[in-house]
Amino acid sequence: MTCDFDNTVGLEGARGFANIVQEHTAALKIADVNSNDALFATKDSEGQPITPVAVAGVTGTWNAGPLRAAMGDGYAATKLPTFTPYDENGTALAQRQMGSFAGSKLIGTKAQDDPDKLYFSSLLAKYLTSEDAQVRRFQSQGFGPSNVTAQNNPAVLADVAISALNAQAPYAVSQSRSVGNTFWDPTAAFGKSVVANDYGEGLTLADALAAWVAALTTPAA
Repeated sequence: MTCDFDNTVGLEGARGFANIVQEHTAALKIADVNSNDALFATKDSEGQPITPVAVAGVTGTWNAGPLRAAMGDGYAATKLPTFTPYDENGTALAQRQMGSFAGSKLIGTKAQDDPDKLYFSSLLAKYLTSEDAQVRRFQSQGFGPSNVTAQNNPAVLADVAISALNAQAPYAVSQSRSVGNTFWDPTAAFGKSVVANDYGEGLTLADALAAWVAALTTPAA
């Protein structure tokens, strides 16, 4: 991967995130977003009501149904927030918008020697990317369409979760052309070090940021 955010702008942003965590450690609960069932649960394993452990979280449209059911009238979604970055002197800078990756869907057909297989697999791929199939997928599973025409379906435009994604879209880059599987582990390590305020003996936030970028940009052995 190619990235260069171990620079002045990246460090200003990293200081902003570190400040959020350090200022609100007592009140802030940071949970694993992959444990959504536990994060947003309203009943325990025996069916008894429990107090929800989160009032907000970052997740995806695949969780829209369970969240809507759990939160009722309190269910809502919006784009990611802005935050305050800081310069090297600790001076607060102008608010910046959090960025994100935008999901992508790629559907293709495998080369076939049998012309019938190629023909029918191409028909299937064409249908799966069609307006009709994408709207049906949205209606049955709540997933946002990748078909441009389907994206403008009135029901899709009115959906709370997808409207939030649309609001975030100007600040997102397509994941299909930005990151690979090797992005996530170094990124998680950097995030955990910020949350723990522990960058290693004698090391600083700048060192951790540089190590993150080095891990992303070093070719795999």
